[in-house]
This record gives sequence, C-alpha cells and structure tokens, in this order.
Amino acid sequence: MRRQRGQANLASVAVIPQSIATKENVFYLQARFRTVWVRPENSQKLNLYNSINSGAYGIVSQDYESVTRALGEYDDFSSARMPFVVAHRGLPNSYN
Repeated sequence: MRRQRGQANLASVAVIPQSIATKENVFYLQARFRTVWVRPENSQKLNLYNSINSGAYGIVSQDYESVTRALGEYDDFSSARMPFVVAHRGLPNSYN
C-alpha cells in the first residue's frame, strides 16, 4: 500500500481496491485520512460483503443495484458501517 504517497499529497480520501481492504488496513488509513472508500473487484456478493465489512465509508462501483441489494441484507443493528451512496460524473454542466 502506498501510504506515504497519499500523505504527501495531503489527500483526505483514499480509494483502495477490495483486495487490500482488510479491517486493519481500513482502520490504519482512517487514522490518517478522513475517509476510506473501497472499490470491489466485481459485483459478486462475497466481494460486496467484504467491502462493506471492511469498515470503509463508501463503495465505488458502477453496479449500484448489486451494492444496494447487498446493503439491504444487513439489519439496522448490524456492526457494519453503512457506506455512502453518491453519484458523480465529473462534468455536471455537460452531463446529467
């Protein structure tokens, strides 16, 4: 993991691949950044569950429906942090 690179750039958000999104790594990064987001390897349920259970603040995925279904399987009193659902295309004046 490139810990020094994010700190040197004064980053406040880290987007990491699901393959390194362990609870320990997410906790380490959250202690140094403001938010940590995970990019699942694909939309298979196990990968989505692992991303949710990592403790990250958000999940970066183009398959919104699969992520929403996976999140819906957690009850209100689970210990998983509910990630943010955000959509942004980068050019709001050019695209809806």
